Amino acid sequence: MTPLLSMRRIILPQALHFIVPPTGNETIGMLKTTSLVSVIALYDLLYSAQSIYSRNYETIPLLLVASFWYLVATTVFSGLQRLIEGRVRRGTHGSAGSAGFAFRKALR
Repeated sequence: MTPLLSMRRIILPQALHFIVPPTGNETIGMLKTTSLVSVIALYDLLYSAQSIYSRNYETIPLLLVASFWYLVATTVFSGLQRLIEGRVRRGTHGSAGSAGFAFRKALR
């Protein structure tokens, strides 16, 4: 087996099992901390909400809209992370159907 083939078939599937969860968590954490960027006057979702409510004085509704969009983005990223982790897990631990069958058989 060539080194590239062994990397693709053996090493990467085992490494992805340990790499995907922390990488996804860090990505979601960075998304949540982007609201802190508005403190240094860079343009992001919260900064745009602040600039709008400074003109029309509707603070609470605009902050609720910004928090809703952060919730949507976090939910989407969490769902993607769950799908990727499931795909990696399925590749390393076998199918869930065979594990369920073995578990049901052991109970009998």
